[in-house]
Amino acid sequence: MRIKHHLSQSLQLQPTPSPWPRMILSGLAVGFPLLVGWQRGELQIAIFGSLFGFIMILNDHFGPLSRRVLHLITAWLFIITGVVVGMLLSTNAYLLMLAIFFMSFMVGKSKGLGLELERMLLFTTLQLMAASQQPEIKAHFMQALFYSSFSLLSYLICLCLVYLIMRHQPNFQKSKRQELREAFTRKETNRYAFTMAFMSCIGLWFAQYLHVERGYWVVGTILIVMMPDRYQSLYKSLQRLLGTLIGVVVASLLIKLGKD
Repeated sequence: MRIKHHLSQSLQLQPTPSPWPRMILSGLAVGFPLLVGWQRGELQIAIFGSLFGFIMILNDHFGPLSRRVLHLITAWLFIITGVVVGMLLSTNAYLLMLAIFFMSFMVGKSKGLGLELERMLLFTTLQLMAASQQPEIKAHFMQALFYSSFSLLSYLICLCLVYLIMRHQPNFQKSKRQELREAFTRKETNRYAFTMAFMSCIGLWFAQYLHVERGYWVVGTILIVMMPDRYQSLYKSLQRLLGTLIGVVVASLLIKLGKD
């Protein structure tokens, strides 16, 4: 696929289902926690809640309303569990390695079964890593839990409002339970899943050995760019490099232009 064609496909608004409900939900779910945090003088920790709003939109789908609510609550519980487990294992390197191995293996097994299951497991693993590598999160856990819960609640309320006002054709595919069952029964993905799990553990060990700041993103990058096909992995690696470069340039400009 040529770069020009890939960019046009990436930037195109897909006509079905309509992108507007998802766009409106994303803006509201991300914006509300930030407004509350700004009013309470806790903007930094409120960013954690706003990121949860963004995670909710990535784990949502255009199915029946009851199914969507159940999926969102399930995803929220998984990710919060990842945070709690990460905090508990922050002082036990061996159990942390086992947890990362298992979660990375599950991310590998979920490849190709639907983005919702893969994203839920991916974000759970990332939160587990982040909580285990940032001891200061323990002191702010209740605030983080408040803003993430507020983000989920505001998303669900906005979801009901947007669903009633902007009705759209349901597009429900499979439940996460069914996808997980399929992931466990697929034997052809075992080699790829084990490889991803081993590479994640090796990446974490190298990050800790070299004292890399926020080294959990080494594991995150492995989980994101490593695909069953080698050419897909190379393509996603190039995308990751380009995206990181653009992000660094934009962030550097914002830092120079802004006062805070």
